[in-house]
Amino acid sequence: MHIGRIFYQGIVTVGDVTAFKSRKGNVQLWFPFKKVEHAANFYEVLIYTVNDIDPRMSADESF
Repeated sequence: MHIGRIFYQGIVTVGDVTAFKSRKGNVQLWFPFKKVEHAANFYEVLIYTVNDIDPRMSADESF
C-alpha cells in the first residue's frame, strides 16, 4: 500500500498512490474530496521505517 497526502483547497487530505502508471503516463495520488475521487500529480509520500537498525552492521557491532 502506498499512502500520500495533499493540501487541496485548504484541507490536508490523505489518499492512495497508484503503484502503476496511469493513462496519462505517471503515478498519481487518488484522494476523496466532496464525495468525488480526484487525482493529483504532485503530492507528499508517507515513508515508514520498521526500525532504525542499519542492516550493514553485524550483530557484534550493535552492542
